[in-house]
Parts: sequence; structure tokens; C-alpha cells
Amino acid sequence: MDWFKFLADQQIVEKAVPFGLPAVEKSTAELFQSVATDLSLEGQNFALPETYLSFCCTLGPCNIGRARIFGACGWIHVADVRYHNLRFQHLIQDPGYKVAHSFPLAKLVIFGNDSKEDLWFAWRIDDPNPGSIYCFQEDPLSPPPRKVAADFKEFIEEVALGDVMKEME
Repeated sequence: MDWFKFLADQQIVEKAVPFGLPAVEKSTAELFQSVATDLSLEGQNFALPETYLSFCCTLGPCNIGRARIFGACGWIHVADVRYHNLRFQHLIQDPGYKVAHSFPLAKLVIFGNDSKEDLWFAWRIDDPNPGSIYCFQEDPLSPPPRKVAADFKEFIEEVALGDVMKEME
């Protein structure tokens, strides 16, 4: 997918990073290979969706609409998808973390969060419809994750830039 054309068609312009800070590096195929290894995705019959990979390799980790998209960076930090997945896996493995539903949270691969609400976006590695995107809260008393998009392109169009999240409120 041509993400630059998509953004132009949506009349979205890229803003400079504020305060003269350096931009986060764009992701690469090599960096995403290390993500798959670090998150043990290879043995789980799950691959990160191509549209997500092309987005991150073209635009890098970034904010678009209300979504903050994490990518693969040269080192693990807050813009890196590994940071959030490793942090979340550590959280849910804590014996004191008890959820009020039976959704298998350990099967989620986080790739972004909502900049307006305390919500996370993820794929479910065992989903019968690969690429479906779920939205959830980390709070143990929150409801189970909900499917918000069928794929990453729909996620960008309808969730990040659209009204799906407003409709869910």
C-alpha cells in the first residue's frame, strides 16, 4: 500500500517533531525480524500483518489521528512494539493480576494505543480471522477486549481517523 498517497488522499500532513527533538527511526524488515524473535511469534503461527509492516517501514512509529502506532526500533523504548508487549506480558503474569473475564490476554500482540483514552490496540495470535484488531484496557476489572477492525487498513481508516471509538463510548 502507498501510505504517502493514502495520507495525501486523506489530506493529512506530516508535522515536524516538536521542540527540535529527533524523529524516531523508521522500522525496517530486519528490525521486525528481531521483533518476531523477541516476542516468540515465529512458533505461534502468527505473522505481523503486511499492511502494518509497510506502514511502520514507510512512516515509522507515529501518531495518526487518535492512534499511537508502535514500530520496531533499534533499541527497545516506548515507540517500540516489544516494549509494550514485554511490559504487558509481565503485568498479566503477576499472580495478583486477576481479570473479570476469560479472554486469553496472553494471546494479544499490542501494536498501539489510543491517545485520548486508556485503551490499547492488539492482534490476537490465535484469531480465526488473522489481522483482526482488538481494543482493550489493562485494568483487571475492565470488560474483555472488543474487535474494532477487520485489518490494519480498516483500523487506520475507521478507528485512528474515523469515528469507531466515539461510537463505542
